[in-house]
Amino acid sequence: MKKTLKALAAISLVIAALFSLCSCSVLATTALVAGKSAIEEETEPVTLIAQENNIVVMTQEDGGLARDEAGNIIAYVTDANGKFEKDKNGEYETTPVDIDRPAVIGRRIEGPTYALTIPDGWSDKLTYTDLDIIRNGTKDNIRLSVENNTDVDTVFEKKSSIITISKNNFPNAESESRSITLANNINAQYAYLWVEDTGVREEDENGNLNAVSSFVGIIVFEHADNVYCCMLSSNNNMNEDLQEIIDILNSIEFM
Repeated sequence: MKKTLKALAAISLVIAALFSLCSCSVLATTALVAGKSAIEEETEPVTLIAQENNIVVMTQEDGGLARDEAGNIIAYVTDANGKFEKDKNGEYETTPVDIDRPAVIGRRIEGPTYALTIPDGWSDKLTYTDLDIIRNGTKDNIRLSVENNTDVDTVFEKKSSIITISKNNFPNAESESRSITLANNINAQYAYLWVEDTGVREEDENGNLNAVSSFVGIIVFEHADNVYCCMLSSNNNMNEDLQEIIDILNSIEFM
């Protein structure tokens, strides 16, 4: 029993540590409201992030947020009563607004430096943190965060050291650390740990005791001076689905 608890605690600590290192902060600014439908179709706007004040933003035909060349979202100008302002030509006035955390609108996750259309078979896990999606019907989780004031080697060394240390608790675990290539020849560092049997047993609906497995993985890469940390976790071996994960990362639209 002690060995089982120790194994479970070790896995929990690894996952908790990785989530902490790839930390996600709650957006603590004003709320975003999809404004194109509210103005052109006179329907109720969709609240993306619940806060005290609302910003009505312009959306594109594909459902994404309209942005300027600097990556700022385009918001409609409203008066003190929330009424849309118009310019001298009778057009609705807009203004650029900076966002510091991602928001979810429909099937898209819009971040400060990137946007992602959620793949088929996946759903957003949380709508107020960094990119966080989960495969439907599973515990396969992908979480992406942007690391500030650092570089790929520093971030990867910090993350992979936790996997290296955890291997002491699971000497028979499958693990690897290597470089992989993303779209546009982006070099990424990848490491993972797969424990097929953590020593923990879980009872299924038929009363059978099954081994509990655990997977943790890290992908770190850089684009336009921003370092991205992708954390993977599951009770399945996600290394077997690495190409699908790479395809998801390759579908990111960088701003």
